[in-house]
Amino acid sequence: MLPVAYQKYLCVNPMFYIVQGCRDSFLYHIPFWEHPVNTAYYWTFTITLLLAGIVTFKKLRPHFADVL
Repeated sequence: MLPVAYQKYLCVNPMFYIVQGCRDSFLYHIPFWEHPVNTAYYWTFTITLLLAGIVTFKKLRPHFADVL
């Protein structure tokens, strides 16, 4: 339903991997591991975001109690 020009931006969203994996598994009987590039992108993005969150939390830990 979305124009082809905008479809490439959907692939950048990490939730695309989850939704497309469920759709492929349940509707088309294609296992999620059939798309290794999407799997690698998803886990790279997730781990990078986790590490950025850990670094930010450690940096702002002294002020964390004041914010709560």
